[in-house]
Amino acid sequence: MGLDFCWLGEQKQPPRVTLNDRDIEAVLRAFEKLKDRTGVFVDPYADTRIAPEQAKVLIVEIEKTKADSDGIRRLLNLLDEAVKSSEWIIAVGD
Repeated sequence: MGLDFCWLGEQKQPPRVTLNDRDIEAVLRAFEKLKDRTGVFVDPYADTRIAPEQAKVLIVEIEKTKADSDGIRRLLNLLDEAVKSSEWIIAVGD
């Protein structure tokens, strides 16, 4: 299983970031917190659109987990870029 992240509209391109199972498990609580705060859940088994405002919340919640890996750092960078450029991201699950 993996969870791919890319810009909305670029789903046919190679993903910008892919989280492996270990990374997903490490940030799952952040995904649950995002759902609590915004109603949006990043489901590892489905596709989820993430708005720039939701990306802000997700950054904060992932940072609270103190999870650290290359994939998670790349995801945080992508989320930050989405906030700064007001772009939507899509998470593509298995």
